[in-house]
Amino acid sequence: MDQETGSSPEANKGGKNYFVLIGIIAVAVVVIAVGAFFFLNTSNNSSPATTSNETQTTEETSDSVIDISFVCKGGENINAEFDNADRTVSLILPDGEEMILKKTPSESGDRFANKDGSFVFWNKGNEATYDVDGETVYSDCIAQ
Repeated sequence: MDQETGSSPEANKGGKNYFVLIGIIAVAVVVIAVGAFFFLNTSNNSSPATTSNETQTTEETSDSVIDISFVCKGGENINAEFDNADRTVSLILPDGEEMILKKTPSESGDRFANKDGSFVFWNKGNEATYDVDGETVYSDCIAQ
């Protein structure tokens, strides 16, 4: 028996084991929570870019060709044919001009451009814009 505390060394040893067990459980909970966080974020990033409420545009995993007609501010129509296998979009602009643009890196949505970047077609969800030499020519285009 310990003279100062009035308890035996065996009783103190049991208290230390209790705190060690609590510490191990706390570490395990943190590890599981961090693992779940990374798993959920990784699985969310691999989902398609569009939701069921949005018009289907380009999906990285699809080899299909998707035709979409966009009506822009002012009533102009842009017809777009997305070829996911070639990573291109074929456009027919309101003035009848036709062009094929290649998919290029973008931080948000899909960006298609010619080699020098003077013609750019942006598409995100069911919206699109068309720029020439950095100026927006057709804006607020909505997929129909």
